[in-house]
Amino acid sequence: MNIKNTSKSYGSMAKYLHWGTAVLFLVAYMSFYFRLWFTEAKTPENFTALQIHLSIGITLGVIVVLRIVWRITNRQPDPEPGTKLEHFAAQVGHYALYVIMIIMPITGYVGTGVNTDYFFMFEIQKFENTWLF
Repeated sequence: MNIKNTSKSYGSMAKYLHWGTAVLFLVAYMSFYFRLWFTEAKTPENFTALQIHLSIGITLGVIVVLRIVWRITNRQPDPEPGTKLEHFAAQVGHYALYVIMIIMPITGYVGTGVNTDYFFMFEIQKFENTWLF
């Protein structure tokens, strides 16, 4: 299997980025709803679920940037047979998903009220403590 895209199919890197993004978005949602439904406020479990959610969000932000760079620097497979309307709808759908994938980590970071303490060995400050705020 090629790492790069070909005229007939996506390469392994595009597939890994695609499925990695999908899995991380699902885990981020699961950690959020686990925190909301199964933990009580201000408990260690609640804080851990929040830190997992925030760490996944930061990771997603990085992966989305890598995914966009990969898409720009690699050729796309030839479109499947279809009408102009179908191709247009598919393109609009892809761009809408990319906009959502960009907006969600940004709004999550801007809206957070706590530091991300457990992002590997780094602490990421909440947005209101940054120079951008």
